[in-house]
Amino acid sequence: MKKVNVKKISVPRVILLIGIILGLVGVTFNFIRVKYPKEMISVSSQNKEFGRHKTIKKKKDDKFYVLHYPKTKIKEVDKQIKDFMDLQLNQTNYTQIKQDYEALEIDNRYVSIKLMAYQDNELKDIKAFTFDTNENTMINGSIFKPKATRLLTNHLRENLDTNIDNYYEITQVNQEFQSIFLNKDNIEFIINKEVIPFSLNQHVNYLEKDFAGLKANDEKLPSTYVDYGYENSKMVAFTFDDGPHFDYNYKIMDIFEKYGGQATFFMLGSRIDGFPEVIPEILDRGHQVAGHSYDHRNFLNLTELEVIKQIEDTEKAIYNASGYNGLVHVRPPYGAITNELASKFDVPFIHWSVDTEDWRVRDAKAVCNNIKNYSYDGAIILMHELYESSYESLDCALSSLKSDGYQFVTVQELLLAKGTGITPGKIYYDAN
Repeated sequence: MKKVNVKKISVPRVILLIGIILGLVGVTFNFIRVKYPKEMISVSSQNKEFGRHKTIKKKKDDKFYVLHYPKTKIKEVDKQIKDFMDLQLNQTNYTQIKQDYEALEIDNRYVSIKLMAYQDNELKDIKAFTFDTNENTMINGSIFKPKATRLLTNHLRENLDTNIDNYYEITQVNQEFQSIFLNKDNIEFIINKEVIPFSLNQHVNYLEKDFAGLKANDEKLPSTYVDYGYENSKMVAFTFDDGPHFDYNYKIMDIFEKYGGQATFFMLGSRIDGFPEVIPEILDRGHQVAGHSYDHRNFLNLTELEVIKQIEDTEKAIYNASGYNGLVHVRPPYGAITNELASKFDVPFIHWSVDTEDWRVRDAKAVCNNIKNYSYDGAIILMHELYESSYESLDCALSSLKSDGYQFVTVQELLLAKGTGITPGKIYYDAN
């Protein structure tokens, strides 16, 4: 048998061959490797102090996705981050989808996350939240006193465009509100892609209890008026003149609370000075405070300076009683004002379209019938706070109107919901 010679393979040659093959593969991979835009890869290191920085890179067709995020190892926090990233990965209308973030730990307890989504280099959305690692729960509006949430709601609205979708709903700071980011200097509220800062360390009296190294205190908070933002529907505005009354005012508010509505109280400045405690109660319960002059003098018999004094003295009385310094609508005594005179002043004037004649008949049943017979969508209803028969008529009237589908709103809410608007120097009789 012929002997077959098997040539021994040189180990160094094998290693060299493998190296050449791997080199060729590497060249091929380098040739086809995705090159992401530089601006998508680079991010600032500022405020990235918690969690491990991670990046997801993906290319699909002509679209680039680069999502920077923190890996926190906190289950609920990482879930919130993932949910937001999933939204970005599902974007298909842009060629560059990038996510940046900020992640901080405050007081060795609170983890605050802010995620920013950019689409074709334009900021499109922000999600923010703060997690309490001690309580294992998300921070929400309950960290603030109820009165403070009303003040914060107005703070947001003063800094936002009213044309954004669901404006009244998303700006309402309540126990469900979680769009809160803490940093070392202040607190930030996030609405859509807007960042609204608030100096919490200068407003510790807003806090319900100690929070993030800040000590809560019981310093008095001002009251404020907050619109509920009703959509245009079947609605009327009940108004009450000549108050406040030390007893009837509370009874009137109780009845409106029973039917889930609000009213507007046109106050005399001189009576406010006698019962100042009523004013913050009205505002805190969601009603509107307005002016009815200081001492019920007929504006048509006064000089312009005297009318200004009547208006300003009433505004001052409201402020002294409650701390409220927002817009105060005015109802002239007896409804006595002309368009020419009204145009000289920087306040809206509110007349009425339904006179219940409670001031004349002083009978609850008759007043109720007048309300039921003459009310209509958009009406402003005139009543008075000083008569027992007035508040006694309300249960009957509100029950009837409620069954007909009416909502009971403030004058301001009525004018805004109906699209009438509110212009200083103009007289309003109804919202139509």
